[in-house]
Amino acid sequence: MGNKTFLSLLACLLALPPLHAARQPVGEIHPKSGATLENTYIWDGNELSPKAGSSFSSTWTFDGSELRPKSGASFENTYEWDGEELRPKSGADFSNTYVWDGRELEPKSGASLQNTWTFDGEEWVSKSGGSFSETWVVEGHVPVPVAALVVLGKIGQ
Repeated sequence: MGNKTFLSLLACLLALPPLHAARQPVGEIHPKSGATLENTYIWDGNELSPKAGSSFSSTWTFDGSELRPKSGASFENTYEWDGEELRPKSGADFSNTYVWDGRELEPKSGASLQNTWTFDGEEWVSKSGGSFSETWVVEGHVPVPVAALVVLGKIGQ
C-alpha cells in the first residue's frame, strides 16, 4: 500500500466517530432536591429520557425545531421552537406559548412570578422563589426548549 493511500485511509478512519461515543450523555437535568432516577433526565444530543424506566413514550426527540415523544406523538403533544418561542404544534395561543429572552422563560400573555422561570446557566428557578424541589439543575448542556418542557411539567407528568 502506497503512502498516499495509507494516509487517506487513516484520515477516513480518524474522521469516523468512535462507537463508544454514540448515545453518550451530553447533559442532565434533575430537581435540586428529591432527585430520583425517574425524574432525572439524560440528554444525548438528540433524545431526552429518564435515567430509569425509559420507554419510547417517555423518550422525547428534538431536531432543533420540533420536540415530540418518540412514540405516540400527535399535534397536541408536539412542540415547535423557533429560537425564541416554544409553542404547541396545535392549539397554540398567547397563554401556552412561552417566550425565551436569553435568561427568562415566560408565557407570551399572562406572565406572573409563578409561571416565569429564570435560567442562569446552571439552574432553572421559578421567579416566585420556588423550593429546592421545584428548582431544576442542569449539568452539561440541555437545550432551552428541552429543559423548558421539563420545568413546565410537560415531560414526566
